[in-house]
Amino acid sequence: KEVISIPSQNEAIGKVGVSGWFSYLNRHYISGDAWKDPKNPCDLCGGEKFETVFFYQDQKVVRCLECGLETVERKPPEGLDIQTGYYDRDSTIEEFIGLGWRDEKTLQLRIDLLKSLFQKAGEPFPQTHGSAFEIGFGQGHFLKEIEKLGYQVRGMETAPKLVAFATMELGLSGYVGSVETIDETPESYDLILAYHVLEHLDHPSRLFEKVSGILRKGGCLVIETPVAELAKMPFNKQMDDSIGYANYHHLHFFTPPHVRQYFEKHGFEVVGEYLLYPDTHPTGGFLGRKKETVI
Repeated sequence: KEVISIPSQNEAIGKVGVSGWFSYLNRHYISGDAWKDPKNPCDLCGGEKFETVFFYQDQKVVRCLECGLETVERKPPEGLDIQTGYYDRDSTIEEFIGLGWRDEKTLQLRIDLLKSLFQKAGEPFPQTHGSAFEIGFGQGHFLKEIEKLGYQVRGMETAPKLVAFATMELGLSGYVGSVETIDETPESYDLILAYHVLEHLDHPSRLFEKVSGILRKGGCLVIETPVAELAKMPFNKQMDDSIGYANYHHLHFFTPPHVRQYFEKHGFEVVGEYLLYPDTHPTGGFLGRKKETVI
């Protein structure tokens, strides 16, 4: 099938070279078993026709011909983070601490951006006696800052070591789980946060479905995710291991319109946005308000 589809993959093969394509074939079908993972319709629009845009290691990145969303063609259930235990490794934890997980300036920037989103939307923040839930809270430092603002907080993280730190060292309420296992009381939260989670999921739509169920009407969801238009960027940016196709754990590659479509599709009104590092590592923040009536 791969050989038959060569004409539709010429652009991608041209980018990575024949050697890159052969490397993909070897890792995908011979030395690895990624070919066993499911190949699904587009998570955003349900489209079933795709064009190949890139090869990296054992992954083929394809673009939906209906909506333009780019995704890894075959994705393990719930994502690679859970399959590999990536965020529970000591080396990964040390790496991300070095990148600023605990950095006060980084935490303050997030709080300032959050305040600006709510201010522009005319929403109260912090909310008196509000409740907040963070999906993928890392070591919990940002969630702790939200708690300091007066929110009753709780969170979920996939890695047991991170949850242990957040609960024992920071005194937070949290548990080990995944988007699929979120089981909170319906309509019990005013604010839900998901920073750099969406791009890691095999089905981003499941996050919106889960959030819609546990968020009160009029409550808010904050998403931050890479939003680089990779197809328009030079090859070295496409190979960036942070926002590019070479970030092995990213399974979807969004642009701002795609993120807005997810919000709208699942009963949210996008009421605020920001864009960080537009020239180097485009990262978008989105504030969505759950509609009072979902049609």
